[in-house]
Amino acid sequence: MLGQGGIPNTALISGGTVKSIRMEHVWVEAWVDFEPSRGIKNREGDRWIPMDASFKQYEFSEGMKLAGNVPFDAEALASQIEQSATINEEQGWVQNIPQTDIENSLQQFQSQLEDYINSQNPDATVGDVLGLREVNILPPRPLAAGLPYEHIVTQQSFSEVPSSLRHKFKYELATQSYGYPGSPFISINEPTVKLAGKKLALSFRPATDDDQAIIESYIPEPDPETGEIDVSGQLTPLFTSATFQGNNACNSSSLDMLSSGGLKASL
Repeated sequence: MLGQGGIPNTALISGGTVKSIRMEHVWVEAWVDFEPSRGIKNREGDRWIPMDASFKQYEFSEGMKLAGNVPFDAEALASQIEQSATINEEQGWVQNIPQTDIENSLQQFQSQLEDYINSQNPDATVGDVLGLREVNILPPRPLAAGLPYEHIVTQQSFSEVPSSLRHKFKYELATQSYGYPGSPFISINEPTVKLAGKKLALSFRPATDDDQAIIESYIPEPDPETGEIDVSGQLTPLFTSATFQGNNACNSSSLDMLSSGGLKASL
């Protein structure tokens, strides 16, 4: 899981089993007035102090274990549905599903849950029922001189996170030939924090006013059955544009509509 998240890690094995995990991690160091108040009074910095706000201790509270105390017989409900419904496995369809029986079963289970919760704690919150994981918030106190975990070695230090260690979003659009992508004519590679919550759009526009006129002349009435409109892709050169928050981010040269077809996006 750590590797899938891009966190370098090594399993430390003892006696044939994994005993611990050694992983790479990033923290910050702040230039603070450490002596003698350990940062309580910050007049003039005198020492670099490591700080890691991502390291947290949690307090766990157990829920009511509803699955064990109020079991739901899903197999019985499935058997009831199979007996009442008409199922065609070869063609992949089902009809005459007993919707009323399903609703009655779910309502009965809901009543059982409510009765059990009220018998345990009538004023229970969602956290009381399902359990909670809360961050143990520490009050302000003198700074520690080191990290809250074992520090083995520092591989590198930097004043700004380098590009190679930033999470990025890569988006490419290329032509295709015999199923293989060609050179990208649209390529965007940006840090994910720059794109978070913002709009990235890909659009196509005619290369010239004459191309615009060609497109308009080839637009027939929609098919009365499918609603589709067939437009020749070979006669309509287009520019491809990528915009970020409405601002132009990348443009392509003129291509016909049938040229574009290979899309690749990755994080």
